[in-house]
Amino acid sequence: MTPVFPLHFHPSDAGARATGEGFICALRRLPFDLKNYYLTAAFCEQPHLQPQFPFYNKFTDGVTTHRFVYEKQIDSKRAFIAHLEDDPEDKIFVKFALCYGEDAHKAVYSHGFAPKLRAVERFADGWVMVIMDDVSPKYRWMRKPPKNNMYRATRKALALLHQDGYVHGDVRETNIMV
Repeated sequence: MTPVFPLHFHPSDAGARATGEGFICALRRLPFDLKNYYLTAAFCEQPHLQPQFPFYNKFTDGVTTHRFVYEKQIDSKRAFIAHLEDDPEDKIFVKFALCYGEDAHKAVYSHGFAPKLRAVERFADGWVMVIMDDVSPKYRWMRKPPKNNMYRATRKALALLHQDGYVHGDVRETNIMV
């Protein structure tokens, strides 16, 4: 990103004029530089690029950086099933959100009501990428309002969350697996 600068400066302001000239020159070179970048062998040989999925495809678990490969998107949401690049059998669930309660997730996991959280990556633009174990083969997302037994289990999980001092800010069918 470039700094914001006015294009209506006084003719005697040599610094502003030089900044404007530099910006215009950079804009003139931009298409050629981008074309050269995208035609380089280093860019074209990246097997992990998947243009139909989000750009982010790696996470750090505190020690090791893991690359993953997206498999499918969940119901047109910002949620995906993926697997680790070096172990296709190790499935993960990837979710993008603007805010996420990492400590609350860990608390619910400790009570057995959430998948294991592997990583939470926070990006400069405010988005958060949440990586957790994929439990979709064992469970399914709730598509309708809960029945009595599911309602009781959901209330129990929420009560435990509240006892730990947390509030779930987004209780809805797509955030509940049964």
